Amino acid sequence: MHNNVVDALCAAAIENGIAALRFNFRGTGNREGRHAHPIGEQDDVRAALAHLSELHEVVSERIALAGYSFGAGVAVRVASDDPDLRAFIGVSLPTMMPLSGVTLGCPAQFVSGDEDEYSDADDLTEFVRGLGAQAELRLLLGLGHFWFGVERDLKEIVAPFLNAHLLGITTA
Repeated sequence: MHNNVVDALCAAAIENGIAALRFNFRGTGNREGRHAHPIGEQDDVRAALAHLSELHEVVSERIALAGYSFGAGVAVRVASDDPDLRAFIGVSLPTMMPLSGVTLGCPAQFVSGDEDEYSDADDLTEFVRGLGAQAELRLLLGLGHFWFGVERDLKEIVAPFLNAHLLGITTA
């Protein structure tokens, strides 16, 4: 919840007038419970989405889901089952997590480094191609898993995607 990538994702949303909610999975930080490999964590994501959609400040028809690393692997499974999401962003999706059977009914953007230790560029490319035309992949050359020093690049990549799919704003 408190790392440079999640901070960059939240900042990209907030700087564009989009609310952001972040949370720790069960058993992480001060959260009660135990790691549940990743079924329980999917329930955590669903609970966060339900909470967000109930807030009067949030337009429930304009919710996106984003995740980084393990969080992206959990979130993509939830997105696969949620017909109400408007967009999905997966950053450094670990390709060693089970991804078979994932389908998305919303536009999706995947962002990773071509030297990511946990997200094989070839496997990720194949996975994203399998999702169809609504999914796009951005690979950053020479980037590993942790994004130190390139958080601004991440914000510049995801902000137009969020604007287009949540706010209907496109830039030329």
